[in-house]
Amino acid sequence: MTMNESFSETIPEPLDIPDFSDPGFLHTVTQNELLDKPLREEPDLIQGFLVSGVTLLVGAPKVGKSFLVLQIAYHISTGKPLWDFPIQQAEVLYLALEDTERRLQKRSFRMFGETGTDFLHFAVVAKTINCGLLDQLQYFLKRHPNTRLVIVDTMQFSREDTPNGNLYVVDTAFMKTIQAFSKETGVNILLVHHTRKAPDQNDSFNTISGSNGNMGGADSVIIMGKEKRTDERAFLKCTGRDTPDQIFWIRRNPGNLCWELEEMEKETWKEPPDPVLESVHQLLQDNPSGWSGSASELAQALNTELSPNALSRRLNLQSSRLLREYGITYNNQHTREGSKIILLITQSTSDDCDAVTMDER
Repeated sequence: MTMNESFSETIPEPLDIPDFSDPGFLHTVTQNELLDKPLREEPDLIQGFLVSGVTLLVGAPKVGKSFLVLQIAYHISTGKPLWDFPIQQAEVLYLALEDTERRLQKRSFRMFGETGTDFLHFAVVAKTINCGLLDQLQYFLKRHPNTRLVIVDTMQFSREDTPNGNLYVVDTAFMKTIQAFSKETGVNILLVHHTRKAPDQNDSFNTISGSNGNMGGADSVIIMGKEKRTDERAFLKCTGRDTPDQIFWIRRNPGNLCWELEEMEKETWKEPPDPVLESVHQLLQDNPSGWSGSASELAQALNTELSPNALSRRLNLQSSRLLREYGITYNNQHTREGSKIILLITQSTSDDCDAVTMDER
């Protein structure tokens, strides 16, 4: 008896339909199944600076965090590049829980003048996470489905005090709830938080108030600080799950109080050109009405050395980049006759035309 035959006798036939009602059921995918899935990747709201997911912006009181997040909110809601970084325009909800409408009015006028936007929404009062905040956010998103960023300033105002609880457990539970909401809705969350008083000369990220559950639960963390409190110059130290560490040096404009970028410690990382995507782009230039066929036919059309399976997996991984940089949608349909790849031109890239605003869509 061969090894394969012995395994076939001991392993039961898989169920066609998983029993989701079984409390012991655990949904899994194999690595091959994962590679065969075309999964859409959300682009950064501010390319090279504000990545998708849950971001923690941390700094000492009065260091300028609220001015920075208002600047971020304004640029995303208007689509105007921030510090020459490309923007994904979207509606923004800013929970300014430490401010008043009068203060926001004065700050907005000082920073941006008389021109406003209907795509930036403010609230100065909101419920806490355990008493209905998520319901409020869901209600807002139903009325404003183009919203892609919610700012909570500050995070502590959205939480309940738990003086007798385990701080790490409380912080982890809060961040887990925020993460789940972000994944379910596809909305990015920017949480403004404070540093603790005790400095740390070795690692600025150790100054985040609370436990390690706060930093561990975020997709990216930005530490905002100054070498001296009276300085007009500040630093932004950025780290994340899938992004390289970076330091930005910014300076407050004394006239409009906006933060201006002075320098970066290193250039933001950019994906190198992908010859496969270039070939797909050329194929669609020759076939502007679209292209469809099997992976084998596509490999032949592209004249690539990649096997059909490797090619489809490459495109599964790079489908978001194909759409973002070339305006080409990729769809890999699995039928009884086999897989069928469909490629369509859906939009112009930023190289071909000016950015389209939300008013023009």
